[in-house]
Amino acid sequence: TCFVSHAWGCSFAELLDCIAQHADRHPNSYFWVDLVCNNQHSTTHPFEWWSTTFKESIRSIGTVLLAMTPWDRPTPLTRAWCLYEAFSATQVGATLHVYIPQSQWPSFIEAMQESFDTITDTMMALDMERAEASDPADQAQIFRAVRQTAGGFLAVNNTVKGQLRARYLQACAELGTSQQDDHLLYNLATTVREHGDHQQGLEIAEKCLSIRLSTLAPDDSRIANAYQCIGHAHRDMGNFDKALEYYH
Repeated sequence: TCFVSHAWGCSFAELLDCIAQHADRHPNSYFWVDLVCNNQHSTTHPFEWWSTTFKESIRSIGTVLLAMTPWDRPTPLTRAWCLYEAFSATQVGATLHVYIPQSQWPSFIEAMQESFDTITDTMMALDMERAEASDPADQAQIFRAVRQTAGGFLAVNNTVKGQLRARYLQACAELGTSQQDDHLLYNLATTVREHGDHQQGLEIAEKCLSIRLSTLAPDDSRIANAYQCIGHAHRDMGNFDKALEYYH
């Protein structure tokens, strides 16, 4: 069974898309979706119930799916109850899975075309301590619960951002295999390398270089940039002699 965490204001079609992605990766899964089982607007449970019975339910279920949309400003990270669900998952050791609707990927690709700092910039802008709730009393109790635990907001932010970052980088690796645009490939190679996957960065950079060598004039500076990108990857892997070959 998988507990589905999502913002009520998000598209239902995109929520189903995220659920379908998880089902493809984990066949025979069952999903607990609050809008089917529980109306938070009319619940009579005191907050003590959420801090005990609810948390134990998350522990029992063991898996939490975070439906993140839009990809660059995920609405769930701005909602206090989604924060509490992610917080509960980290507290009880449940497995977190982050999914982004497939309809969001064209926008992601466009952003990666523009800058290889896209993922870093997005991560820096996310802070669950800015989450809001329709009822200020709910927000106050949730924030108090988070702050009273070891690590507080830092721990929750790191866990959720880590999963989101991993999903972004997985997307970059997949795009590096399927895409043929040399500028996009250059940005993808730089991104995955700077985030620690030097081998994947090297492979994408080599693909970028191959395309540029076959399509650009020999003295085009973009070819030199691709050589440098490959050199950086070898340098980061400790292959200094190999790096020098590409730098020169």
